[in-house]
Amino acid sequence: MSETIYRKYRPLIFGDVTDQAHIKTTLQNQLKQGTVAHAYLFAGPRGVGKTTLARILAKAVNCEKLKEGEPCGKCAGCLAVSEGKTMDVFEIDAASHTGVDNVRENIIDGVRFAPVQLKKKVYIIDEVHMLTMSAFNALLKTLEEPPEHALFILATTELHKVPETILSRCQRFDFHRLNVVDIVERLKMIAKGESVKIEDEVLDAIARLSEGCLRDAESLFGQILAIGGDKKITMEEASLVIPRTNISLVLDYLEALSRHQAAEAITVVSKAASDGTRIGPLEDEILEALRYSLLASLGSAPLSSYDKEATLRLVKIAETSGVSQLQQLIQRLLEYRVVFRNDRIPQLPLELLAAEGNISASAAPVSVAPIPTPVVVPKKDSEPEALSPAPQAPSEKPRANASAATVPLDTIKSKWSECCNALMEVSGTLPVILQGVQLLEMDGATLRIGTKIGFIADKLNEPKNRGIIADILSKLVGENVAIMAEVVHQEQDELIADLIGEFGGTVS
Repeated sequence: MSETIYRKYRPLIFGDVTDQAHIKTTLQNQLKQGTVAHAYLFAGPRGVGKTTLARILAKAVNCEKLKEGEPCGKCAGCLAVSEGKTMDVFEIDAASHTGVDNVRENIIDGVRFAPVQLKKKVYIIDEVHMLTMSAFNALLKTLEEPPEHALFILATTELHKVPETILSRCQRFDFHRLNVVDIVERLKMIAKGESVKIEDEVLDAIARLSEGCLRDAESLFGQILAIGGDKKITMEEASLVIPRTNISLVLDYLEALSRHQAAEAITVVSKAASDGTRIGPLEDEILEALRYSLLASLGSAPLSSYDKEATLRLVKIAETSGVSQLQQLIQRLLEYRVVFRNDRIPQLPLELLAAEGNISASAAPVSVAPIPTPVVVPKKDSEPEALSPAPQAPSEKPRANASAATVPLDTIKSKWSECCNALMEVSGTLPVILQGVQLLEMDGATLRIGTKIGFIADKLNEPKNRGIIADILSKLVGENVAIMAEVVHQEQDELIADLIGEFGGTVS
């Protein structure tokens, strides 16, 4: 294929444009009634049809045989615009023509002259928000008093950067992202045009990965067609270009969470990681499924590309979990992804998510010679420290006061891995959440543990959990040790950098 898919199948009339019905209908009515404005502003995400509709509008206002608001596509005006063989339609990339001199040269100096070939001169200015303020000011005068023969169509992906003075002189249309169903239907039409058979699973995966951007979907579709030849394209072949969908893993994981079966959920994640599954895309699919279940539980499930079986399972997850738990799962996973974005254990956010709902239930007394562990209770104002026994089984020899001895922090650190391994025998979740903590210092006989997540500090500070950890650690170092967890706040700059990085940006 010498021509890219999205260029080859670019819509030529309003009726061919996928979705954006609210915009197409308004423009067609204006064309039929002869009430076309002198300036339009098309705002919305990239790849959803802004430039395509601008070109169709340019064709329609110059069509000699307009019918029901649609350009005929056959007259001299339509052909001149479609083939780019006219000097009366100008497409300007504001990203590379930002200055006032460019605006004067490309627009202001020429707009006052009548069209050479067509009925109207049309100026399509893409990424108009990139213009400098001086350039906007120069353009403003022309937008205020444009010649009768001129039509301006401004397009932007960043509406907030366009001055209010410009916005007030344009008819504004807001484009939205396309839903999965519409993208799949569009891809099926293209596949038919290319005489290629392709599995529905492949189309669904493309639609989800494109995140509502039709141009991205068509570009990805073109790459897949290039590897498929003339035969039917399967998911196995398409996985050379796109990651295989993880929906079965997603459903197994979420079903385990809905039943509060942390160990089962962690097993799903561990197996996925050992099989080479990319954790980032898996987390994306889990968030997408959680969102679907949340909306389903609210009675507002969106259109999706999930098959019947997956949809039924997601609805069941919604019924079992409820709105509150689904909200919490989404919030926690987003938080964990930011905090542990650079962690050497990529599956840690999913493991922590599983641990959160089950840690208290899964914690159990130590099986080897348990000894009551004195636990330091946090001070209240000026009250002295109080010691309360952890809920352990009775011991032959109670330990001495935990504040009476001090163990070097280096000794604790040298035994920490061994402590976590021993915890695995009595708890499926405590070892998981301890992977992301910091060993801060020994305060007397109390080990201060730092974490960036408040809920982890709360769970570790529960008397039962503190007792379990302290008991094992005390046996390993040969001294009585108490445990105290606290939240270690990130510096503001570091937190902002983490959040920006999570969404693919950089700090300059």
